[in-house]
Amino acid sequence: MMKRPLSAAAISLLLLAACAIEPLPTVSAASEISRLKSSGYRVVARKSEGNTTVLRYSGPVNASVQCSQNGQVRVLRPRVVSSGGSVQEFKLNSYLILSPGSDGVLSPTERDGLYVISRTTRPSARARATAVDTIAFEPGYRGTFPSGLSCRAT
Repeated sequence: MMKRPLSAAAISLLLLAACAIEPLPTVSAASEISRLKSSGYRVVARKSEGNTTVLRYSGPVNASVQCSQNGQVRVLRPRVVSSGGSVQEFKLNSYLILSPGSDGVLSPTERDGLYVISRTTRPSARARATAVDTIAFEPGYRGTFPSGLSCRAT
């Protein structure tokens, strides 16, 4: 199977087609950075004045995103095995830019970035992937898989 990266145009179309606005809380930048670091994010850049921080995460889905389907809200498990033996694996790639005001408070409009969740489905743990679905969304928005599983940043 040949893998190709998503183009900016493809990501933009995904964002437009699958997103709904979700409110984010106003929090202190220091506490948000600490929370994200405890979820596995790492600081990859910081502006010299210290008021902009860039964080990156790549790995299993973690508590920085929350998903819902049929009214049931939850943090996804990175790997789900059905009773029939099929396996779904969820991975998260995220790049966040936090730019709080001079008061150190991070409002919803001072967050930028992209969350990308991929879901790989296999008929069994040892089989090759039969399907790969991907959603992408920005902080404050929601992305939805064709199955109806919908995810947002926490």
